[in-house]
Parts: sequence; C-alpha cells; structure tokens
Amino acid sequence: MVTATSIKLTWLAIPEHKEFRGHSWRVETDPTGARTKRSFVQGNAGCVPGTAARTQGHAAIVADSCFQQLLRQELLKGREYAVEQQTSGGLILATTGTSYEVGPVDYTWAPLSGLWRAFSYTSAVDETAWEGGSTPSTKRTEYFYNFGCSWGGSLEAYGRLNCVKEFERGSLVRKTLTSYATLNTGSSYIVDRVTGTSIFNSADQYLAHSMRFYDGNNQNSGVIGTNGRLTREISVWNLQNRTLSQITNQQLDGRDTTMTYTSQGNAQTTRSYAGGGWVKWNGSV
Repeated sequence: MVTATSIKLTWLAIPEHKEFRGHSWRVETDPTGARTKRSFVQGNAGCVPGTAARTQGHAAIVADSCFQQLLRQELLKGREYAVEQQTSGGLILATTGTSYEVGPVDYTWAPLSGLWRAFSYTSAVDETAWEGGSTPSTKRTEYFYNFGCSWGGSLEAYGRLNCVKEFERGSLVRKTLTSYATLNTGSSYIVDRVTGTSIFNSADQYLAHSMRFYDGNNQNSGVIGTNGRLTREISVWNLQNRTLSQITNQQLDGRDTTMTYTSQGNAQTTRSYAGGGWVKWNGSV
C-alpha cells in the first residue's frame, strides 16, 4: 500500500536505513583530457561479526576480529588512500598510495554511545612515477610516532612525530629523528617545540644535526619556560657520516644563533656565530 510516508521516503537523497560514506572514488579531468583518480576509504570491512560479538557483552565484541576490522575502517572513513595520474589516452604517469595506522581505542566510560577516541595517522606514503620508461621510479616514506621507528610500539604520549624513514627504489637512504620539549602543568601546556633533529644515512651515520633551546635555557636541552620562545639554535654540518661515538665531545663546525625578545614577545636581537665549537652529545637527539 502506498502511503504519504512511503512517497516521502522515495524522495530521500539517502534511502532509509542507509548511510552515505562519501564517494568511493572520483576522477578530475583537466582541459587537456589528462585525468587524476582519487580513491577514499569507505569504512566497510567485507565481513560480519561472529555470534558471540552480536549476543554477548563488550569484551566479546571488541575481541571479535571482524569488529576490529570494522572499527579500523570506520576510524579511517573518508581518507584518501590512492591517487592515480593518467594521460588523456589512459596511460598511467604516477601513483601515490597512502597507508594508515590506528592506535589503541578508548571506548570511554559509555562504550555503547559510540563516542570512542583513537589516534589514527599516516604511516607510509608510496610514490611511483613512470618517467618515459617501463621501469618506474619509486619513493617510500614511513612515519613513526616513537623513537623505536616501529608501528607496533607504544605511541608518543602527545602524538608527536619522532621518526621518518625515506626509501629510494626500496633502499633506505635517510632517517630523521626529532625530539621535543614538554611543559604540561595546571597553567601551561606547550608540547610542540622541537629541541633536536638528527638526520642519518642508511648506516646510522650522522648527516646533519640541530638543537633548539627555549626561554633562555640556552645550556639545557629539553627545558622550556612558560613562553616557548626560541632563544638559541645550533646547526652542525661537518659530521662527515660519522656515528655518535665518533663525534662525542669532538670539535664540530656549525652555526650558533641566539635570539632575544621584548617583554611583549617581539623579536629584538639575533646574533649568529659560524665556526668551530664544542658540542656535547649525550646519545639523544
């Protein structure tokens, strides 16, 4: 029987009991006919949770492997995971693939609400380009939120990027480690100030290193005041592919810059010194 309600439902952009999760893919065409196809995570997992997960309590639900897949996809819903660039004739020129990781999920005190919290992040980007030949050029960049450079390890407490690995044609060429200062009190919250950046080659030998100091703590790396103002920066460049033990307490060339500020926080003076100096290394960036 046709009712007024059923007639109204036929006009819905999204049918009853359905959900629009964004486009699975879209194609952009420029005036020359060249195309760019972008694909997005839809949130589906292609499975059905087991009987226990549907009939028992919270512990059984979160332990179900299908539920875990559904949860992961739900948290990544709408993210772009593939880009393909083509000529007007359909020849593929370049592709970019993006992978993601999902950290531990906090179901809160009311898990049935569905208002769960989790840290999801880009874990790797794979770029492939065909430069006029049949053998593509490949580049892979991996991102880690811990100093162990591991996706399976514990995540950095404040969600700060600690490690980046870069690969060319499958071989590791560069690793970058980054450390931060942390001030988390009842009145101050500063966690995004970089204190050290170390760049290594594939043999874990130093290519470059820099240190930053804040709020006048120019001899104490990692210490930060309540303003978070950069007051000293040291950049070293003659590391010559040496390891940490080879450069500890050695004279290194670089640039040492100090800054001062007015009471209102405006930059006042900047002084730089370039030449030999002593850098004390303690085994951390």
